[in-house]
Amino acid sequence: MNDEIIDEFLKVECDSATRNLLLGIIDDSPLNSTRTVTLNAFNVLIDTHQKVVVIEDELDAEKSTELPLARMRAILTSAH
Repeated sequence: MNDEIIDEFLKVECDSATRNLLLGIIDDSPLNSTRTVTLNAFNVLIDTHQKVVVIEDELDAEKSTELPLARMRAILTSAH
């Protein structure tokens, strides 16, 4: 898990509308589903089967991070 990418994602993309969108997908997606959300500078892949989230920097293909779904939910819930 790359905290630098997560911090940048939160700073650049994660306003209240984006947080609510991602939390809704995490909470309401059926098991064994995969959903990708394309934002301005990041793509967020939510995989409920593997219980992971992948955050990819749209502008730099070398920058991505994977974290547990529960950790992403906690980050989104606590982000302001």
